[in-house]
Amino acid sequence: MSERVRTAGRRAMAAYVAFWRRVDHAAGRGLRLRVRWLGRAVVVAVAVTALGAALLPVALPTPERTAVPRSASTGPAPSATRAVMPVVGHAQLRRALLKPNETGMAFGSRKLRRYPLGMIHDPQGVPTCYSRGVQIPGRVIEIHGRRKARGNPRVSDGYAVHAVAYANTGQARHAMGILRARAKRCPASSRYPRTPMSGGRYAVEHKLSWRVTGERSGGDWAMLRGIERKSYGRGWAEPNQVQRVTDYAQRGNVVIIQSLHLWRKSGTSDAPTLQQAARLLDRTVTRLGGAPCTWTGRHLACAVTGA
Repeated sequence: MSERVRTAGRRAMAAYVAFWRRVDHAAGRGLRLRVRWLGRAVVVAVAVTALGAALLPVALPTPERTAVPRSASTGPAPSATRAVMPVVGHAQLRRALLKPNETGMAFGSRKLRRYPLGMIHDPQGVPTCYSRGVQIPGRVIEIHGRRKARGNPRVSDGYAVHAVAYANTGQARHAMGILRARAKRCPASSRYPRTPMSGGRYAVEHKLSWRVTGERSGGDWAMLRGIERKSYGRGWAEPNQVQRVTDYAQRGNVVIIQSLHLWRKSGTSDAPTLQQAARLLDRTVTRLGGAPCTWTGRHLACAVTGA
């Protein structure tokens, strides 16, 4: 028996004894007999009231039934912090891509893809290492721009972006897998010999290096960055080194390949080139919508939080 019940019983007994003491002082035994039953009734009522008051606070509450809307999913609830990439169409993707005048490379040219002005030798495909191209499925959007490099009017800085809007995330993920595999097959270094070209021109001998960094991925996004350097010898006037950053980004059903190359003096840090490439890609990502990039690490890898 609980302590509350015992306390209630003691209080009832004390009230019973006190009542009959008062009755003993009353006049006559007949009065005592008449009030005895009334007193017992009062005592019982007091005891029941005290006992109920003692038991009520410890009674278990009745469980409430929660109504479930018919439209609610029976599966696990989605995370409130999960970022969902929007589905982007071909026309919307084209509008989101930066135009040459928005990048500082105002002089756009289809010839930008041809050596020595452009990103890749191959007439088809999207940029990969050492000025080569790789084919990916889909209808590729291409935008190019260039400007004369400072200090050497014979060469140009360049910007190129290639992008595809696929029917679904699975197709975009497949295309990103092709780009990732090709980027990782590139040798870490190479040497390009003096090579004759059309029109009496020739390609000057130069050294190349390539590395893949910033590889990140999530549920419906992936990112990696290729960093390339092309260094020319003493016979080439400064600036004599090309710093090229190629970003491969998959965001939902979209794949973006952005390539930026800038001429710099030999030995110059590539940090400004990495930062400029990140700023350009970040502007495109913002226009597409969805989760923003969080740029991390020395090489500014794009990570998407919650996606």
